[in-house]
Amino acid sequence: MSSPYTGALCHKVTAGLTLLLMLYAITARAQDALPTPKPDAKASPELISLGDATRLAQETLEACAKLGQPASVVVMDADGFQRVALSDDRALYIGITTAAQKAITVLTFRTATEVLQKRASTDPQFAEQYSKERGYRLSPGGLPLYRGDRFVGALAVAGSREHEGECAYAGLKALSWATATIAVANAQSASAAVSEPAADPKRVLVSDGIPGVVAPGTKTEFIRGGLNGTEGVIRMPDGSALFCEQEANRVIRIDLEGNFSTYLEDTNRSIGLAFDHKGRLISTQSRDPRIGVLAPTRMTLADSFDGQPLVKPNALVVDRKGGIYFSDPLSNVKSQFRDPPPGRKSLILYLRPDGTLIKPTDAIAQPHKLTLSPDEKTFYATDGDRIVALDVQSDGTLANPHTFANVRAEDLVVDGKSRLYASTDDGIEVLSPAGQRLGLIPTPIHIQSFAFTGKDRRTIYAVARGNVYRVSMLAAGLKARQK
Repeated sequence: MSSPYTGALCHKVTAGLTLLLMLYAITARAQDALPTPKPDAKASPELISLGDATRLAQETLEACAKLGQPASVVVMDADGFQRVALSDDRALYIGITTAAQKAITVLTFRTATEVLQKRASTDPQFAEQYSKERGYRLSPGGLPLYRGDRFVGALAVAGSREHEGECAYAGLKALSWATATIAVANAQSASAAVSEPAADPKRVLVSDGIPGVVAPGTKTEFIRGGLNGTEGVIRMPDGSALFCEQEANRVIRIDLEGNFSTYLEDTNRSIGLAFDHKGRLISTQSRDPRIGVLAPTRMTLADSFDGQPLVKPNALVVDRKGGIYFSDPLSNVKSQFRDPPPGRKSLILYLRPDGTLIKPTDAIAQPHKLTLSPDEKTFYATDGDRIVALDVQSDGTLANPHTFANVRAEDLVVDGKSRLYASTDDGIEVLSPAGQRLGLIPTPIHIQSFAFTGKDRRTIYAVARGNVYRVSMLAAGLKARQK
């Protein structure tokens, strides 16, 4: 099919960083914010394939052409590789350069450029720090690309004046998986929220040390990246680690030598994992929302409560009786595969050993991650900007809620000394059994899930945004429970 831009089409596909990216990487801030591939590195099709990038760019140019606006389009992946650059034959020569600047801006903040423009209009210091003279473009037309929950790159349009943002959104219809981008961009636009520049996930950070927990000078090691979603780390009985690669619909095992292998496939987009006292691997499953057994045989344990279907089960913990506490939050409705029933709120639920499903508490407004103390007398749950502790009753219900710590946490883990570990923006915060801050294990990016692993339970494996990290510990994890 012919199009208005086929005449003098500039179509450049690269296998490495393009000259444009290299040119603007001389800006110190932009260079710090972007990944730095090795000289022999190649673009990963797991982020954005060449075919997807080409379709996305072509559809975006078509949308601009229908509006009578010549334009240039650049698609970059999250590692900083320019996958495709296309230009209408009527577009100005500067168009590709401007689009590349917008893409770099998106990679830096993982935020739509129209949102950044709004912040710049009210924050002169921000506008100066991220000006076009420094290699950035804070104008509409740049969108972060998401495949499910995973940030995979940037789409940027330049040259179509006030229609650049419209063209970028129109181009997304070329890719079925890019619908997640629309949800993210809409949410960013509605909140006008701007993240700080994305940190390098491969940065090497060193702990100052926490007595009895982690030795001074201990490194947070980057082990592997490029995974398609990462969640639900637990220890296996032999000390190996398991975690969910949810967007790939599988569970990954890391053995005691650090080797990665596929442990299970077709896992219904499992997010959380736990072993019960029977040795069954239980998971929270989000594609077709349910709590189910993944191994040794598949089985559904719960898929509804009080006559309403579950929405997106997230975290779980299995007690020594065989009961299962789990969360079913509604914190990000647009990322869910099922619309919440009318009037539905976020829930913490307890599946009793006899199969009865109850709501053990109404005290947690924003439940997400949860765990139990080693003696299982205390239940911990994240609730927005705080961690809440509750007393576990003999029937599984939860009583006497109180704020344990004013910490906004992503995941919760306890060790054998009843210390609570909470992943935060800065790293893994370590709290005493009384809720006092003991110190921080620094991490380069916000950790989504972690657990004590290894034969001696003194190795933490942590995952975040498709990356895997490892920390050698002095403290040991629980012996009786895998997390």
